[in-house]
Amino acid sequence: MIKNIRFGPRQPWTRRFFFPAITMFAIWAALEFTHTHAWKLGIPLVTLLAGWLCGLGGFLLVLLSPLFIYPLSYFRNASLMERSLTALTPMMAECGYHTFLAGSVFPLGKTLYYGIGPIFLVILVANLMLMGICEIFCRLRVRSRQRVRVWTPGPPIVILAGPPALWLLLLWDGGVHWFYIYQEGYKLLFW
Repeated sequence: MIKNIRFGPRQPWTRRFFFPAITMFAIWAALEFTHTHAWKLGIPLVTLLAGWLCGLGGFLLVLLSPLFIYPLSYFRNASLMERSLTALTPMMAECGYHTFLAGSVFPLGKTLYYGIGPIFLVILVANLMLMGICEIFCRLRVRSRQRVRVWTPGPPIVILAGPPALWLLLLWDGGVHWFYIYQEGYKLLFW
């Protein structure tokens, strides 16, 4: 008989959802703040290094955060919805922040369209693939302690759908065709 996965009593919401999400959000915010304000030090080499290191670190954090957050939430008995929202928190913060910045230049409709652009979609697809991989590995890890169904349809479907989606967004003629589709949507909506 397959049981629900439980590792003792269910931990409070603050430990299973809020703590993992706020931890990664705080790291992302520190990297973003340093990346944005390093020029104020007035030292060109420090500005250059901080820009590269914090920019790359922030991007990798947003891209790879499910590898840390998802298992942390999983082993704190978070529900699938809580695990998913927690793992997507850095991505939502990054995309929300840059959409907010675009809102200072563009009207609301164009800003929202910018928010669902190709970069957002690439990061979303990568995060969903990583969450599927993490789900399988977490189930494999607890399989010895509990009878857990490791292979359910959801994670493999997400993992297998990821590479074609990334190919469509990034590699299909260098991403040019997808960008043209995105631009045609922009023209239909706003011109």
